Amino acid sequence: MENIVNIRYKVRSEIEAAEVKINTILSDTDLSLEGKNKQVEPIREEAKGLLQSAISEFNQERIKKEHEAVASLPKVDPAAVAARAAIIGPALANMDYEAILTLYEARYNDPVERDLIQQIAQIKIDTAPDTIQAVQFKEKFPFLQQRLKSTLPDYQDQVKAAAEIKYLNNVTAAFNYELQEMQGAPVKGPDMVHRTNANFEAAQFEEAINRKAEIKPPPSLTVKEAVEAIHAKRYKGTLNR
Repeated sequence: MENIVNIRYKVRSEIEAAEVKINTILSDTDLSLEGKNKQVEPIREEAKGLLQSAISEFNQERIKKEHEAVASLPKVDPAAVAARAAIIGPALANMDYEAILTLYEARYNDPVERDLIQQIAQIKIDTAPDTIQAVQFKEKFPFLQQRLKSTLPDYQDQVKAAAEIKYLNNVTAAFNYELQEMQGAPVKGPDMVHRTNANFEAAQFEEAINRKAEIKPPPSLTVKEAVEAIHAKRYKGTLNR
């Protein structure tokens, strides 16, 4: 991921440099409107191409990470689950809520029984009557599921993969909004909020990576400045002016 993070730093640095050039040209009182547009357009087009390439690369990396994450998930043979269900399924279906919780924890390390009990629990949740016990079970089971999941050997790998995929989604979204602005369509309303959140969460991920790998962002845009820029709304962009 360090290489991907550095690509984002590089793209952001080059986009900001392009914005500076465009602002300088637009503020030049000696140039006519036609002269300004003639100088600005090549810079804008180059910036668009840079963002489009980055978006493509980040999308490819996200798809790769998603495939890897799915491939790494523990596989349970449906035939084995069906065979076990034929033996203990009726008993599970007739268990009360607390018994299901207790058995689930006791059998969690058996993938086949874990899968079977999860299916039974989901049926109970979907068909639960409006009683105190049923409401409590709806709350307790997902909580227990998450607690037990964190004890699995590959849990941290799954957490890491999920964080990386979310980062790639955030960066791609932020770049898409910048591209949208460059193409003359303002980003506003819910999209502005989404972009702000995407940039902020991406910066948080990058800071975590920086602490581990000591990646150095370009001097023109440190992670701290990126976060400050978000709050100051500097990411509104100037390339569409």
